[in-house]
Amino acid sequence: MNPATETELAQVAVGSPEDVDRAVAAARTAYETHWRAMRPTDRAKYVYRIARAITERSRELAVLETMDGGKPIKESRDFDVVQAAAHFFYYAGWADKLRYAIAGVQQPSPVGVVGSIVPWNFPC
Repeated sequence: MNPATETELAQVAVGSPEDVDRAVAAARTAYETHWRAMRPTDRAKYVYRIARAITERSRELAVLETMDGGKPIKESRDFDVVQAAAHFFYYAGWADKLRYAIAGVQQPSPVGVVGSIVPWNFPC
């Protein structure tokens, strides 16, 4: 809801425990069939695509962020959305460099699926 006008900005589903179970099961299937064996450089490409999508739709996301939170558009446009994309660019860059970053581990690999609730409301 837009806090200034109380008009609906979007409809967002509320997840039930069953929804979380289905999401974790789907993620586990994706992990078992694709992600585990995927080369780190290919994993990085997927995360990089998320960053690019945020960048490509940054104007729209900035307007929604401003309407949702009531902050100035300049802040949403020039900082919040930029930082959201930057987070994904950052982690995409790490995907194929972990073996150099973790002492004593020659070939780090994904270990599985996690479902978590993160109170992350910044950036975006």
